[in-house]
Amino acid sequence: MKSSISYFFACWILIQSFICINQKAFEVSEAREGVVVWEVLNGDSLVLPLRHGSIVPSKPPLFHWLSAGVSKLTGNFGDLELRLPSLVASICLLLSIFFLLKKILTLETALISTLVASITYTQLQLSSDGRVDMLFSCLIGIAFLVFNKLLLEEDTTLKSSNKIILGTLLGLGILAKGPLSPVLFYVATFPTLLLHSKNKSQDQSYFKLSFGIIKNWYCNLSLVFIFIISIPWYILAYLEGSSSFIGRQIWFENIGRFIGSTGIPDKSKLFYLTHFFTQLQPTGLLAIILALMFYINRKKSVSLFKEDLNTKESALIKNLVIQIISILVFFTLSSGKRRAYLLPLVPHFSIIFAVYYSKIKNEVFSKNSFLTFTKYLKYLTFAVIFWVLSLSILKLLLFSVIPEKYHNSFLLGIHEAPSMTFFYLFLVTLTTALLFKILRKKYLSEQTGLTFFYLLSSFILLLHISLPTSFYLTKGYSHSYYPLSLELKELVQKDEKIIAIKKKEDEYLDTLFYYLPTRVEIFPDQNENNETQTPTEKAVYITRLNWLEDQDQSFKDSIQVLKVTKKLKEKTGSGNEVVIFRIN
Repeated sequence: MKSSISYFFACWILIQSFICINQKAFEVSEAREGVVVWEVLNGDSLVLPLRHGSIVPSKPPLFHWLSAGVSKLTGNFGDLELRLPSLVASICLLLSIFFLLKKILTLETALISTLVASITYTQLQLSSDGRVDMLFSCLIGIAFLVFNKLLLEEDTTLKSSNKIILGTLLGLGILAKGPLSPVLFYVATFPTLLLHSKNKSQDQSYFKLSFGIIKNWYCNLSLVFIFIISIPWYILAYLEGSSSFIGRQIWFENIGRFIGSTGIPDKSKLFYLTHFFTQLQPTGLLAIILALMFYINRKKSVSLFKEDLNTKESALIKNLVIQIISILVFFTLSSGKRRAYLLPLVPHFSIIFAVYYSKIKNEVFSKNSFLTFTKYLKYLTFAVIFWVLSLSILKLLLFSVIPEKYHNSFLLGIHEAPSMTFFYLFLVTLTTALLFKILRKKYLSEQTGLTFFYLLSSFILLLHISLPTSFYLTKGYSHSYYPLSLELKELVQKDEKIIAIKKKEDEYLDTLFYYLPTRVEIFPDQNENNETQTPTEKAVYITRLNWLEDQDQSFKDSIQVLKVTKKLKEKTGSGNEVVIFRIN
């Protein structure tokens, strides 16, 4: 069993690593962080690296420091260096789930939980995304795992080492994504501790016991380490950024995002109820199917909470459910809503699924039904391989028939997408076959359900590196910013300054700036009185086409238009028409 999980993890890490290398940064939120990393490497400050030398970044710099450190080691800054901290953070979180859960429950539950987390959509997506979300979720996720482990072990007084661990994790979480780290931890663990106190209040006052337990958890050495790790950066950043730092990092990113502010899109209060299910696929759908199969087989109501779980499992499930509800309520009350905010819930969901799955798998699966599943798995695998082969043949036909000068960005995407796919397919298909052979020989008769989940996990990875490689990666290569950056490099003379005319907080061109990469100065399109400003400095300028159309004819006659783009396309397929011009 240990060898099989090693095969799976090696495969998972290798696949995600190649995706980090081959996938272009095509989303503005990812490119925005890349611009900040470039500033860490080439700018004037490590404490508060300003985007384009003038804009306070939206997040603290731990992620950017790590990416810059990787760049120093490799001697290069690109997509791999930008994303590697996310990949390493994801691996650390998965390993923490496995080792901590193995100590709390059983090896089998730990394996299933780790596999569930590793193939969950949001975990797979953000593991190879150059943003702060995976790093933050790793830190806060491990803190939650440590909290639940200690609570089950009745370690409510906390050893100094545990206090230091929690304080360090939450302090680093602040440096990754701001004060959300301890706030989210306390919001989720406070009701958990209250319930824990209620269960123990038979021999003494509930309120006295609750106060004692909460004081032990929150008023201790962990607070000291939270402040020691995070406060020095905030002080130094304030000294460098002054009111701009307060307005962006403190007010807008924390208070403004929660209570609502300009630039925060209004989203439904049911936002997370719908996305909670989609972000946890494919296991969310599998959970529903298994629950129905379990109910049909048992011919009675599901009673796992009372009859089938042992004391430790039941307590853990209740704690996790309380934490999930608390986090969902907290984010629902906030005005700023994003699907990535659900990432810290992946360990909670994976553990709940693993506990129940380990209980019901033998009642749901039989040897015959399992062999039927593997037959359909074979057909699906062939279908995926056929899909990739078709794309590769299409690539060859297109590039042999169409002249090179007509190879636009979309065709470039089709050309680049299948470049490593055959290697991926061979690797994952071979791993799946090895897993099946090993597990069928050793465990099929006794642990059919566990074998099923290994195969399902491997197949999900197979889909992850084939369908996304042909669709997800193609969109990354086919957006307009990358070829536009190549054209802009040719248009700009040596040492010529590039200036973007836009609102300072407007990030729509950061994807382009990430590809250059160079310092691009920002010229605000309006002054403090909201009056339109017109630049006069000799440089190459890039701005929205509608901005230029609104200028006086005398200004239009005085410039040299170098290029007018069609509507720029990003991941969403939407964008802006921009114009590049020179003032001589």
